[in-house]
This record gives sequence, C-alpha cells and structure tokens, in this order.
Amino acid sequence: MMEETGRFEKDPVIDCGDVVLRRFRMDDIDDLVLNINDRGISRYTLNIPYPYGPEDAIDFLEKNEKWFEEGRSLDLAITGKTDDRVIGGIGLMNVEWSNRAGEIGYWLGRIYWGRNIVPAAVNGFVEYIFRYIGLHRLSAVIFGPNLQSRRVMEKCGFFQEGTMRDRYLLDGEFVDGLIFSIIGEH
Repeated sequence: MMEETGRFEKDPVIDCGDVVLRRFRMDDIDDLVLNINDRGISRYTLNIPYPYGPEDAIDFLEKNEKWFEEGRSLDLAITGKTDDRVIGGIGLMNVEWSNRAGEIGYWLGRIYWGRNIVPAAVNGFVEYIFRYIGLHRLSAVIFGPNLQSRRVMEKCGFFQEGTMRDRYLLDGEFVDGLIFSIIGEH
C-alpha cells in the first residue's frame, strides 16, 4: 500500500487480458492524436478538447508527469498487448489520501469500441488501485446521455449512488451527472 505522501509506483504495468495499462510516454503523441481527435470522445469528457492536436498531447503528457510526481493523479495508457500502441487511456484523479478515495475516468479510440476493452481496463485498474495503492472508495461521474459508460460502470460492479441534475452543459443543453462508486474489500 502507498503511504499518504501520495506517491504512486513509478512504472506500473497492469495486464488486463487483451490489453495492458502502462504510463504514458512522449513517444505516444501520434497515437494520442490519432485516437482522441474525435468529437465522439471529447463530447463526454471534461478535459479533452476537440479538435485534439499534437500540442494538446504534449500539454497532457507534461501535466500528466507533474501531477503523477505530486501524487495528484495516475493516468495510464491502454495499449494493445502485442504492439504497445496507445488505443485509450484510464486515470485516477481527485485523490483524497486522507479519505482513501479517488475518482476514475477513461476514454477509448472509436475504432476499438464494442470489444469489451474498457470493462477489462476498468476492472484491472480498480483491482490495482485497491490492492496496491490502498484506496477504499472509487467514484466516476458519467454524463447522463453516455449510455455506453453507464453500462461499463454497471458491468464492473459500480453502483449508481446519485444524480446531479442538470450539472453539465453539453452541446448547449444541460445534462445530468450520474455518480457511480465502488468500495474496495477490507
């Protein structure tokens, strides 16, 4: 278990079956741009701009490293098991070390949708967080219209514990924020 200093294991590698989670690297820029530069992805995230170019990837990678060193977040690339190409990302953020709680988020390149990659990545990441980082509670906020993410949360054992009505402005309309959570075993 990590101490309350907020330090993460330097280079975690998490085998999730058909995919692997690992730290992002500067040589991932092309894969990031290729897979994130999609309105269908940015639409349901708070921090991914559209269009997404190389400068956005560089900015993300630099912030990612800084926040990792500060113990504020752990963002990992979802990669193919055989080719190590970035096809998505998953992250732990808003960590409250004193409460052993945090929030997760994820995205996946459109051409990989519908292959059960995200549930595998979420399950592997959650197990890693509970077992090796020592958090007790994880949450995720899903935009109400994002039915696919709602299904992922349910498939991975998260429970919907609340709704923040009209919380987010999405394409000119207010949408609900659905709060999902999972508690680690003691």
